[in-house]
Order: sequence, then structure tokens, then C-alpha cells
Amino acid sequence: MARQGNTEYRNETEAIKYYDKALDIDPNNVGALNSKGFALYRLGNYTEAIQYLDKALAINPNNVPALTNKGLVYFTQGNYIDAKKYHEKALTINPDFVYSLGELATIYHKQGNATGAIQYYNKVLDVNPEFTSGLYKLADILTEQGNYTAAIQYLDKALAVEADNI
Repeated sequence: MARQGNTEYRNETEAIKYYDKALDIDPNNVGALNSKGFALYRLGNYTEAIQYLDKALAINPNNVPALTNKGLVYFTQGNYIDAKKYHEKALTINPDFVYSLGELATIYHKQGNATGAIQYYNKVLDVNPEFTSGLYKLADILTEQGNYTAAIQYLDKALAVEADNI
């Protein structure tokens, strides 16, 4: 049932119905709890999203996707301190988890720490050199710093990756 919910990913309301069915069968299904929490987050129901992510983390405190998703909720609410805490914990478990690396870069950028943001976007690109979101965001920061030559290089890399995927 949780897998069926994942196929309904773009329709969160429908996906939640499948996650609920999976949770009726197994209330401790960490994947379904995490996925329902993420779907609720995408619907803007942050309080309930945190509740489901907390349930997943109570069962498995080292679940990297749940840690990352909880960090996303806090980030969206503007709570960068807690967002950072959950992404950093996810990275202690999986240091190459691109999504937490990227979110930490975004947090640093939002806090005005371009050096920290660049450091984390470079880590993202070390793990996945074709992660276009990281390429574009790094180009944005370099543009803000007036380093147009380097920014263009990252934009060219991103465009080359996208051209290969068309």
C-alpha cells in the first residue's frame, strides 16, 4: 500500500489514502509514516507532518529520509536552527545524502553565509556532479559574489546535464 502511495506522489491527497491503508495494516511502517509526513508537508499541513515524522523517528531514530523531511518542514517554517540540526543528524548517518547536503547549503545561504553554502554545494557536487539543482544554486551564489566566470561554468555544466537528459 505504501508503494501504491508513492506512485500517487504528485497527488498528495490520494497518496495519503494509500499510506493510511498501509498504516492500518502496520502502524509501525516507517516508510509509510515518513511518506505520509512528507505528503502532509507538501500540502502545507506542517504540524501534522511533524507528528508523522516524529512517529517514524520514534520507531527508527536513524531514518535518514524522515530526518531530512523533518528538517524540510522546519526550514519551510523559517526555523533554520532545528532544520540544520535534523539535516546534520541525517549526515552523521549518511554523509553523502545529497538532499541533506543541499538543504544545509540552502540554510547557510539563507543565513548570509555564502562560504558555508558554497562548501555544502561543493559536497553535493562531489557526491553527484550532475545534480543540476546544486549546479544552479552554486551559480546563483557566485553571481551574487560577482564571480560571473565561475557562475557561467556551473551554468554550462547544468545545461549540458539537462541536454543529455532530453
